[in-house]
Amino acid sequence: MVLVYSRFATTFPLLRSGAAGEAGAAVSACFQQRGQRAERAAAEAAAHRRDAVDGVTELVAALAGHRRAMWMREEARLSGGD
Repeated sequence: MVLVYSRFATTFPLLRSGAAGEAGAAVSACFQQRGQRAERAAAEAAAHRRDAVDGVTELVAALAGHRRAMWMREEARLSGGD
Protein backbone atom coordinates (compact mmCIF):
# COMPACT_ATOMS: atom_id res chain seq x y z
CA MET A 1 0.00 0.00 0.00
CA VAL A 2 1.45 3.34 -1.08
CA LEU A 3 0.63 6.30 1.10
CA VAL A 4 0.44 9.84 -0.19
CA TYR A 5 2.70 11.96 1.98
CA SER A 6 0.82 14.75 3.58
CA ARG A 7 0.83 16.28 6.99
CA PHE A 8 -2.95 15.99 6.82
CA ALA A 9 -2.92 12.25 6.04
CA THR A 10 -3.48 11.33 9.66
CA THR A 11 -6.20 13.93 10.14
CA PHE A 12 -7.96 13.31 6.87
CA PRO A 13 -7.93 9.61 6.01
CA LEU A 14 -9.33 10.36 2.55
CA LEU A 15 -5.90 11.62 1.58
CA ARG A 16 -4.48 8.10 1.66
CA SER A 17 -3.61 6.64 -1.69
CA GLY A 18 -6.82 4.72 -2.34
CA ALA A 19 -9.09 7.68 -1.74
CA ALA A 20 -6.70 10.40 -2.91
CA GLY A 21 -8.47 10.65 -6.24
CA GLU A 22 -11.83 11.04 -4.54
CA ALA A 23 -10.46 13.64 -2.16
CA GLY A 24 -8.83 15.48 -5.05
CA ALA A 25 -12.11 15.49 -6.94
CA ALA A 26 -13.93 16.83 -3.89
CA VAL A 27 -11.38 19.58 -3.36
CA SER A 28 -11.46 20.43 -7.05
CA ALA A 29 -15.26 20.62 -6.96
CA CYS A 30 -15.09 22.96 -3.95
CA PHE A 31 -12.65 25.24 -5.74
CA GLN A 32 -14.81 25.20 -8.85
CA GLN A 33 -17.91 26.11 -6.84
CA ARG A 34 -16.06 28.91 -5.10
CA GLY A 35 -14.87 30.26 -8.46
CA GLN A 36 -18.36 30.16 -9.91
CA ARG A 37 -19.76 31.87 -6.82
CA ALA A 38 -17.11 34.61 -7.12
CA GLU A 39 -17.91 35.11 -10.81
CA ARG A 40 -21.62 35.34 -10.03
CA ALA A 41 -20.98 37.85 -7.24
CA ALA A 42 -18.81 39.95 -9.53
CA ALA A 43 -21.46 39.93 -12.26
CA GLU A 44 -24.16 40.91 -9.75
CA ALA A 45 -21.96 43.71 -8.38
CA ALA A 46 -21.34 45.01 -11.90
CA ALA A 47 -25.07 44.93 -12.67
CA HIS A 48 -25.84 46.73 -9.41
CA ARG A 49 -23.21 49.37 -10.15
CA ARG A 50 -24.57 49.82 -13.69
CA ASP A 51 -28.14 50.18 -12.35
CA ALA A 52 -26.96 52.75 -9.79
CA VAL A 53 -25.17 54.81 -12.45
CA ASP A 54 -28.24 54.63 -14.72
CA GLY A 55 -30.45 55.80 -11.83
CA VAL A 56 -28.17 58.73 -11.04
CA THR A 57 -28.04 59.64 -14.75
CA GLU A 58 -31.84 59.67 -14.95
CA LEU A 59 -32.07 61.75 -11.78
CA VAL A 60 -29.57 64.32 -13.09
CA ALA A 61 -31.45 64.54 -16.40
CA ALA A 62 -34.77 65.05 -14.57
CA LEU A 63 -33.25 67.73 -12.33
CA ALA A 64 -31.75 69.51 -15.33
CA GLY A 65 -35.14 69.48 -17.08
CA HIS A 66 -36.86 70.81 -13.97
CA ARG A 67 -34.23 73.50 -13.51
CA ARG A 68 -34.63 74.58 -17.14
CA ALA A 69 -38.43 74.69 -16.79
CA MET A 70 -38.20 76.82 -13.64
CA TRP A 71 -35.71 79.13 -15.34
CA MET A 72 -38.02 79.62 -18.32
CA ARG A 73 -41.04 80.15 -16.06
CA GLU A 74 -39.26 82.78 -13.96
CA GLU A 75 -37.85 84.46 -17.03
CA ALA A 76 -41.34 84.69 -18.52
CA ARG A 77 -42.75 86.06 -15.24
CA LEU A 78 -40.03 88.71 -14.95
CA SER A 79 -40.42 89.83 -18.55
CA GLY A 80 -44.16 90.18 -18.10
CA GLY A 81 -44.97 87.55 -20.69
CA ASP A 82 -46.65 85.37 -18.06
